[in-house]
Amino acid sequence: MSGAEAETTMATAEPMVLSSLMHHVIDGLKARQIDPSPLLRRHDIPPEWLMNPYGEVPLRKYVELLEEAAEVAEAPDFGLSLARGASPFNLGPVGLLFASSPDLGRALHGLALHVGVLQERTTCELVPAGEAAVFRYRIEDERVRNRRQEAEYTMAVTCQLIRAIAGPAWVPEEVHFEHPTPAATQAHTAMFGAPLYFDQPMNVLLLRRQDLGLRNPQTDERMASFFLHHVSLMRRHHSNRRSLSDQVRAIVRNHLPSTEGIVRVGEAAKAAGLSARSMQRALQRENAGFRAIKDGERRTLAERYLRHTSTPITEVALMLGYADPACFTRACRRWFGVSPRDLRRGKTRPGDEAGSAALPARRLETEASRPSPSA
Repeated sequence: MSGAEAETTMATAEPMVLSSLMHHVIDGLKARQIDPSPLLRRHDIPPEWLMNPYGEVPLRKYVELLEEAAEVAEAPDFGLSLARGASPFNLGPVGLLFASSPDLGRALHGLALHVGVLQERTTCELVPAGEAAVFRYRIEDERVRNRRQEAEYTMAVTCQLIRAIAGPAWVPEEVHFEHPTPAATQAHTAMFGAPLYFDQPMNVLLLRRQDLGLRNPQTDERMASFFLHHVSLMRRHHSNRRSLSDQVRAIVRNHLPSTEGIVRVGEAAKAAGLSARSMQRALQRENAGFRAIKDGERRTLAERYLRHTSTPITEVALMLGYADPACFTRACRRWFGVSPRDLRRGKTRPGDEAGSAALPARRLETEASRPSPSA
């Protein structure tokens, strides 16, 4: 294995999630007359982890327990049903900051900005797209694979929080999920009341941009300032304990996909508050490197877009910073052993997981055709 490959595959620190989210899962099981203790033991989650309001649980264990909870409860839509009873308290100080914000735009921006306090190794952003606004969400730890329940819970909770400001009749324009279409989607339609798209690159709530100006009837400026200060202190604590390689990985990841291309080493260093030389030296001490981090993030997005969307291959190459499609093809052969076209067709090297059939995706960044929503 080459040095670059070793850096790319190097294990990262275990990302964590606030235990308040786990409490909600436990309450949901108890409401169904199911004892959560056996599940907690199977996932090696000691009770003392859940006693501290600022306690944390490994993100991987939280997601896996959510999936098993749905199986034990024999409730395929467990995450959606759990979200119906959610409140800002389930998201800790981040949820309370959302609930006290003066308008919907600042509430969603705060949630996106401070999601790392609630849940690490997660991309969450609010971006304008013409007359729309796009709220994107995705767990970035590739070790966390089966995450349907978590994605549906998070998107539904976000929708419920929005309705606390915009009114109970509010519905998004569209809802996107990363996972495949479930056997039944009636519960999804009942929750969101909007066109549904599955097998998408990210989990997305598409809003009307004008909705961001909706005033919060429960706004409290004094409490909002208090919670913002509290969340900022928690965020500083999380940043201090993260390795520089994780911080740089997040900087690269948050820049992609972009038609402006890949972030450069100088830009990444500036975002991390370092000079390029200091950043490179610090990464070397962590047995990492900027080139390997950049390559790993490109690989992850390339696989996601080629396997799960119909975005033209030339456009995928541009979004990942490859001006020359031939360079992108060589990168795909190095990563996957096949060309981009073959990867999209489901061809893989022996031992690789078979590719999923690509589905049309609504193009949030461009004016492309809209797919047929799931029934």
